[in-house]
Amino acid sequence: MLKRFFENSTIKTAIKAADKPISKLAPIFGVIGAKGGVGATSIVSNLAPAIAAIGIETTVIDANLQQPDVVSMFGKEPEHSVLELLNKGPQIDKQLFDACNIKLDEGHLSLSLLSPPIDGSAAFKTNLSQLTDCLDSVRSYSQVFLIDLPRHLDKHLVTLMDKCDKILLVFEASVPGVATCRRWLKIFGELGYGKDKVICVLNRAGSKYDAVENQLADYFLEETIFRVPNASSLAWQCITRGTPIALAQPNHKYSQALVKLAQHLYQSLQES
Repeated sequence: MLKRFFENSTIKTAIKAADKPISKLAPIFGVIGAKGGVGATSIVSNLAPAIAAIGIETTVIDANLQQPDVVSMFGKEPEHSVLELLNKGPQIDKQLFDACNIKLDEGHLSLSLLSPPIDGSAAFKTNLSQLTDCLDSVRSYSQVFLIDLPRHLDKHLVTLMDKCDKILLVFEASVPGVATCRRWLKIFGELGYGKDKVICVLNRAGSKYDAVENQLADYFLEETIFRVPNASSLAWQCITRGTPIALAQPNHKYSQALVKLAQHLYQSLQES
């Protein structure tokens, strides 16, 4: 499976393009859904191996303290959780960081996951501001951090989003999907985030909402929309197996779109 992943011509091109070292300060990419059910966590679980395939050590952080779902996408359970890092405060060494990571690196992929306890207890014991502080301590331990962000807007989420170099706003081409996406873009503008910080990701492109999708240019006059094709039926199969689409079927158009998104993110680092 992973052999086919690395034999993919698009990924080979991406790896070849990664000939410049990224910044010593590891970039942080946040992914947030404009509303529930748009597939933001699926984007995270498939974008992570796509970034890792470029040859960049990638750490996924599930910041959904109450309902962490990324572990289920990979068919894993955390033996140690991100809470153990937070309890150490600023005194976090590489050994502890590695111990709390769930290793997802099969083959040549350097990929790992930091998750809250799956019972949701982290929501009562910590907050996202503490997680943000933790990032300052561990940022040198990985080359890229990819964070699955919750949608509950409060000062703690803003603190974490402020730390992100890029925010991927995932939405779907429905009337409420576009409305909530526009609402988040307004919030980002009020927070002072420039257009270069936010990337709109249309998930399930080419699905049953074609009428709305064909009018997106009228709703998004200045924003660039990155389209990820619909793969709903395949996604359910992969979730059941605990293997993301990008690993199960690397040649699928969905996987290819995530590789292109990973390339775009990497190139943006070189240009910044």
